[in-house]
Amino acid sequence: MRAAAVRLLLALVVATLALGVVATAPAGAQGTPSTTSSSATGSAPKTASGDAAIDDLVGCVQGSRRLLVLFLIDESASLHQNDPENRRVDAARGALDSLVAMAGGEGANSPEVQVALAGFSNEYRLVQDWTPAKAGTSKELNAALDEFAGFNHGIDTDFVNALSSGRSALAEQAAAITETGGEPPCRAVMLFTDGGFDIAVRTTEKDQKRLGTTKPYAPGIELTTPDNVIAAERAGRAALCEPGGLADKLRADDITLLTVALAGKVSRRAQIPLAAATVGAADGVPCGTQPAKGQTARPQGAYLPADDIGLLVTQFYGVGIRLAGGNPVEGSDQVKICGKDACDEGTRTFKLDSSLRRAQILSLAPKPGTAVKLTAPSGATATISDVGTSQVGGVTAVARQVAGRGLTIDLDRPAGAKDWSGAWKATVLDPSKAQEGDAATLQIYVFSDIGVALGQAERFERGAPTKIEAVLKLPKGTKAEDVVATAKAQARVFDTVARTTTTVALTGPPQGPYTGTYTTPANTTSNELEVTVEVRIATASNAALVSQSPPTSMLVRRPGGAIQFAPPSLQMPSITGAGTTETELIVLGGDKPGCVWFGTADIPEPVEGAGATAFTQEGKALPGEADCIKVGAKAQLNLTIAAQPDGRGAGTVRGNLQVFEKTQGAKAASTTAIPFRFDLARGVDQAQRLLLSVILLIIGLALPLLALLLINAISARFQTLDVVRGAAVPVVVSGKLVSRAGGTYRRALTLRDSDFGSLAGTGSDRRFAFGGVEFRARASRNPFGATVAMAAPEGGAEKLKGKAGSRVELDPGLSGSWVFLLDPDASRETQKGEAHGLLIAFVAEGDVDAQIARLLPDINDRLPATAERLERLVRETPAKAPKPAKASKAEKAASSPEQEQEPVDEPAAAPEPETPAAPPTASPSLATATGVIEVGLTAPPAAEPVEAPADDPEEPTAPPAPIALPAPASDDHAAPIALPPPSAES
Repeated sequence: MRAAAVRLLLALVVATLALGVVATAPAGAQGTPSTTSSSATGSAPKTASGDAAIDDLVGCVQGSRRLLVLFLIDESASLHQNDPENRRVDAARGALDSLVAMAGGEGANSPEVQVALAGFSNEYRLVQDWTPAKAGTSKELNAALDEFAGFNHGIDTDFVNALSSGRSALAEQAAAITETGGEPPCRAVMLFTDGGFDIAVRTTEKDQKRLGTTKPYAPGIELTTPDNVIAAERAGRAALCEPGGLADKLRADDITLLTVALAGKVSRRAQIPLAAATVGAADGVPCGTQPAKGQTARPQGAYLPADDIGLLVTQFYGVGIRLAGGNPVEGSDQVKICGKDACDEGTRTFKLDSSLRRAQILSLAPKPGTAVKLTAPSGATATISDVGTSQVGGVTAVARQVAGRGLTIDLDRPAGAKDWSGAWKATVLDPSKAQEGDAATLQIYVFSDIGVALGQAERFERGAPTKIEAVLKLPKGTKAEDVVATAKAQARVFDTVARTTTTVALTGPPQGPYTGTYTTPANTTSNELEVTVEVRIATASNAALVSQSPPTSMLVRRPGGAIQFAPPSLQMPSITGAGTTETELIVLGGDKPGCVWFGTADIPEPVEGAGATAFTQEGKALPGEADCIKVGAKAQLNLTIAAQPDGRGAGTVRGNLQVFEKTQGAKAASTTAIPFRFDLARGVDQAQRLLLSVILLIIGLALPLLALLLINAISARFQTLDVVRGAAVPVVVSGKLVSRAGGTYRRALTLRDSDFGSLAGTGSDRRFAFGGVEFRARASRNPFGATVAMAAPEGGAEKLKGKAGSRVELDPGLSGSWVFLLDPDASRETQKGEAHGLLIAFVAEGDVDAQIARLLPDINDRLPATAERLERLVRETPAKAPKPAKASKAEKAASSPEQEQEPVDEPAAAPEPETPAAPPTASPSLATATGVIEVGLTAPPAAEPVEAPADDPEEPTAPPAPIALPAPASDDHAAPIALPPPSAES
């Protein structure tokens, strides 16, 4: 049966050892026990049994069909001494395997189980995020669990911070599951620690930076001195156990805390804070809000101390089995290891029948090398010493290894139950006799198909008795009288507003049904009671079974024909981040017309950060008595109730909404408290999320672009200057004729090898000056662009219309390029249509004549149109009064002192064509004058045409002036490339 199967599997997760020591917690104020006092080690504080908490969790899973389990595992450095062989990992694996089995044991009807793994020391650290526990993910989960073998270098043992973070993780996941409504998942924390609450002193600057110097629960206390650490520990214990503190918040969120503590070397007093937080009280010291005098509260956790690491394995493993629904077989689980043959001291006997679908055997010896001998009722035997599948008569046995020194063996009921029913024996053997006589653990669990459910229940009404019935749920074809020998049943009635539980004894024959009566107090205000039935059965085979139903929500009616409210409680969808959740409240009219209005909404344990919660109805504030909602006799109204927290938080918002009703003729209104709950997850602030996304997008795009810009800036250089030669030749352009300036008559321009000189010494490969022009290489503003080579007159360019002639771009390779520097003053003084200036051309070292042969046609073809355009712009621009200017670098190298003092706008005579120009210099007047500049490039025969960068280059060092450039050349590879004006591209 489904419920029994869940119980059977859940039962495999909680150990039965050390759970029966009971100390009833007295009512009283919170205490804050000190961990500094010493006491004998190896003794655990007395706590109430955790069986009830595990049973409740089993019942919750049967109803919800959803379970979240957070493994919270200590990572402190003390594990080096206390668990050097990492047995805690093996122990946790046993619990994990049981949960995986539970999630797949019933096929499609199996509960949905999700598991997360986290470690803690000074901080909470998520290792494996929420993952479905099933066969397909078992390998992934176990691999994540294996990582904990190396997690033993932590400093603190701060389970206060760990439990707070774990609570938030559970709330976030629960909110994600219930976002669209539905049953909230059951929640559990399986916590392992090997020590008491402990904080280390941060003595070094390195530790302070790495570990932090404060705790969230002690924000003003620096953890840098022993006294401050003691004060912080005191604050942590108070935050854990004060009324309304962390322990109460865990219980308010319905989180079952299952603590497995390796307590052999921890003082009894040091264990009290965690033990009390787990169960409610330890050694009489309470933790959290205590029940009122005369009342008791069911524990919501189980504290499972283990004196040594061997016992720890069985405790952790047992937790998994119990959660999976297993029931321990009565009797001692400590045996003596036999030698080669079976012996009575090493044998346990257990009986199986048709109501049991599985048995699980755990054998754990001090060292490897043992085996388990199984004997079936038919006499068939099998000795199992390793993992794998074996046959015991007609029964299949599947063995798995535990902790490297033990085995778990699953026996599944075969079809027809052949060789199943009857007395079985399990014996621990050591064929080598090395461990013969040593103590070993031999635990046996049985999984039953017998379940229990709430039968017919009359309606609950204030001040009236109600009959409660419980019935057994049996496998198909099984008769109760054949398998049930004795039974004891009870019902628990929980008032969800007053938070009190009443136990009702149920009587009847062993096979059921079982009945009892509960009288609802007349002063009850709650609209809901939760009813759970439980039965403890001894089967015909002497197996002791416990089965519990999931809690059933029951409506509490108001008497005397009053107005009623349904459902019993408001289970609202979760909220992630900021927002509103809503649900429907049904109002059922009474015998007479009446009125309904609302009071306050009480939230006893507010979620931190959520602030106040506002309730509205149809978008407006809940109506009060003055504007109450009219309800006709026997009428039905559906009211939409919405809740909106002020802030963000992580946890379960649980409270009671006060509602008043009064029918016509009634003397007074009745008060009803309708329970409500919804889960909160902090989520991500959408505005911050959008901003962060934009920032990350910008960074993601910008980083590679910045890297390209940096690379471009580093690599922005001209061709090495000592392999380039340059010529500066004064020219006159008249019509389509380009000729050298000077001389008695004009003839077509020619260039000779002797006109060119090396550029070595004129500057660097980033910046140099030649012929009155400054050349500068810089990175393109386009990350994908090539190096930009700039040329501008050293003295600055005259400002012309459209910024023509102020600067030009050229190929950083230089060779094959030419630059024309127009002399505006000389051009104004000559006849119209004639332009004077300086032609600067570059060739590579080597065959200069061949390069000249390619340069001249390009210059003669393109320069006339360029010079004519610039000359026209110059004539259209009024000349400015001359002003002195600094001599160029070329002038300083080639001119006499007298020449340097000449006015800058008086051009000197150009050299005769026959006289080669000094390679790095030009006419003093042209070199020092402001001018207009143009560029060209003649590609070598095998070269591809050079494209100019598309971006707008930086201004040169000299003051900017207009620029005008020639139209682009043809696509022919040997043709010159003219660059478009930057002003036109900007």
